[in-house]
Amino acid sequence: MDKAPQYAFVSCGHLAVCGECVLTFVPDRLQTPRERDAGDLDVTGITSVCPLCREPVMDVMRVYQT
Repeated sequence: MDKAPQYAFVSCGHLAVCGECVLTFVPDRLQTPRERDAGDLDVTGITSVCPLCREPVMDVMRVYQT
């Protein structure tokens, strides 16, 4: 989590992770069925809680700062 954050977690709203790190926080339900079935997304180490407040991650949202 060294890069500038680009993604916020839905439920708590924390803007906490970059585009690379967000993959480690994506809940299984956010993967497409093809990714799940084909194993295209490595789910090893995936967590579904915010690293700042430990609230469950319901979704992620890309945030654009101007």
